[in-house]
Amino acid sequence: MTTKHTPKSWIVEQVETSHNGYADWPVYAVRQMPENHCLAVVGRVDRATAGYNEANAQLMAIAPDLLAACKGALAALTQGVTVPKDVERARKILRAGIEKAG
Repeated sequence: MTTKHTPKSWIVEQVETSHNGYADWPVYAVRQMPENHCLAVVGRVDRATAGYNEANAQLMAIAPDLLAACKGALAALTQGVTVPKDVERARKILRAGIEKAG
């Protein structure tokens, strides 16, 4: 499987604390590092989900790690699932990805 998304680490940066003058409307950017390219802006369109903007941006930023965890788990499960340690390895990979996502 080849990677079809922007490679390297993704991070979240708060770019506004009060969009359109609303103190409860923060805006975040998901950025690729180390080049610092903006991949997505989260929360600039609708205020209704402003309380979730940071968590949504964090989930987007962790997507490459979750994809890697899924690929690792799939590999562990397809390479001799009869061995309990392979299943446990897959569980550990998936748990680590889920924990990073928050």
